[in-house]
Amino acid sequence: MQDYVKNEKAYTKYLKDKKIIIVGPAQSLEGKKMGKEIDSYDIIVRLNNSYSIYYNPCKTISRDVGSRTDILYHTGAIGKVLGMAARRYNVTKLRLLRKDKIKWFVSKRDPTCHSKSEKKYTRTFEKISKNKIKFVTVHRKFLKDLRRLLKNTDPNMSTMAIMHLLQFDFKELRIVGCDFYGSGYNKAYFIPTSLKFDQRTKSIIRRDGKKRRKPKVPHDTKRQIRFLLKIIKNDKRIKIDNDILKIWRGHISAN
Repeated sequence: MQDYVKNEKAYTKYLKDKKIIIVGPAQSLEGKKMGKEIDSYDIIVRLNNSYSIYYNPCKTISRDVGSRTDILYHTGAIGKVLGMAARRYNVTKLRLLRKDKIKWFVSKRDPTCHSKSEKKYTRTFEKISKNKIKFVTVHRKFLKDLRRLLKNTDPNMSTMAIMHLLQFDFKELRIVGCDFYGSGYNKAYFIPTSLKFDQRTKSIIRRDGKKRRKPKVPHDTKRQIRFLLKIIKNDKRIKIDNDILKIWRGHISAN
């Protein structure tokens, strides 16, 4: 088992004075050829199933989204979907992650609390990573406080990653490709074949037409965006692309 306290100290040191870019999975990144610009950042952060770039059959995807992942922020429930991706690309789960150069896995699951399920998800990742990728947790108290700020709704992974990173002493945080499903997913984001993105509802749905299980704590896109716009206005370290701001404001004005 990894030493989570030691990892948190190392993570703080890793982020210090760095220029960081969060690259969301938005389809709107495709065709923009931002890859070299993204790769120029000290640290590249991606979200959830943003893999694999290395094994992706679309060999030009790195031109748009960059070629590596330094930090992966994730719900923590990585075993099943990662296994599907590994089988699709015919590699081991660890090799799939390591080839994208992932150094840190930041999980929404908190193994330091007393929940057996949280610890189970952590053990699953440790088994996959064989301790070659460092694990950092988003503590349950942090998530609880963030939900309270969002009026008892759940943050999307982009919101959680932004807010978690803002606790640290870095030089710059740029946000690209985080459009809250405004344009769908790009080819670097793994979606199981049983699911698809529905442009009408701006959500992932089942191909068989059956309803997906709703989360216990719902997301509220408009509330998150209004909250983030206030944060961005007051924190000069954050840089956000105008096209993302345009999509965010479109979300707010939509019925």
